[in-house]
Amino acid sequence: MSRNRQRSLFWPILLIGIGVVWLLGNIGLLPDFNFRLLLSLWPLILIVGGLNILIGRRSPLLSALVALAALGLAIAYVLFAPALGLYRSPEVQHVELAEPIGDTRSLSVGITSSIGRTTLTELNDSGNLFEADMTFLGDLVFEVDGTEEKTIRLGVRNDNFDSSLFNFFDEGELRWDIGLAPDLPLSLTISAGVGEVHLDLSEISLTGLAVDGGVGAFEILLPAPENFYRVSISGGVGDFRVSVADGADLALELDGGVGAFLVDVPDDAAVSLDGQTGVGDISVPSFMEQVRANTQTVGESGRWQTPGYDQAGRQIEITYNGGVGGIRVR
Repeated sequence: MSRNRQRSLFWPILLIGIGVVWLLGNIGLLPDFNFRLLLSLWPLILIVGGLNILIGRRSPLLSALVALAALGLAIAYVLFAPALGLYRSPEVQHVELAEPIGDTRSLSVGITSSIGRTTLTELNDSGNLFEADMTFLGDLVFEVDGTEEKTIRLGVRNDNFDSSLFNFFDEGELRWDIGLAPDLPLSLTISAGVGEVHLDLSEISLTGLAVDGGVGAFEILLPAPENFYRVSISGGVGDFRVSVADGADLALELDGGVGAFLVDVPDDAAVSLDGQTGVGDISVPSFMEQVRANTQTVGESGRWQTPGYDQAGRQIEITYNGGVGGIRVR
């Protein structure tokens, strides 16, 4: 004996309704329509979707009414929330910041970027310790502490979660251009948001670097200061290209996310790579010898180093724990 199962009308009504509203807003028939507000209601879809799972098969009519009610609530919120003060649309802001060197002898900088391209370079012929030219979304956070040992924190605070998740701005319009004094010892921490990141630290007196990747490609140029230093990079979504200056003495720790790592090292450098991939391969120059091979089911694992590495006075020690994407040393 067969039974005719009634299909729920929930998803057809909801999808058609959202599509119609989106179309009317796109062609200008809803002049005050805010697309970002519509996208910010994604938690509502989870709630009503759960209700549909509970009641959809037992009562298709009630499921359809839930879809219509959710659609009506969403349209009302999108149209009237700004006027009622329930939503503040993020505005593009522009600021220029500067901090003089003064009595500073060492510097620690923490940068938490949001949306847009981030560029960091050395300051030339400037009496400032720090400069920034920023076009950004959200509320600026800029804090300076200390006198001789100075700490600078730069970031933005977004009151609306969706402003960082869904944005309809041209990414080229949003940028973080930052300059740092090259001659003072610098410890740098970067937590990236959405957008490309270019860090030219080749002339910076770097004492340590920690990078937390976001969504976007990274290019990092590392210096060769007199002293040994450590670099820690945690991948996000995007490729990393790291170039190491001639004469550098450092430990480079790489934790993969989704994306590949390319590490450029000087031809005559003493280099070792202790690597383990998740999904991806390990590629090294032919003159690097494999001194240890590990067996694993997925990916590749082992240790490679240049001849005479252990006796070298200045070394580039690379540790790689891969995610999705491999590593290439060249």
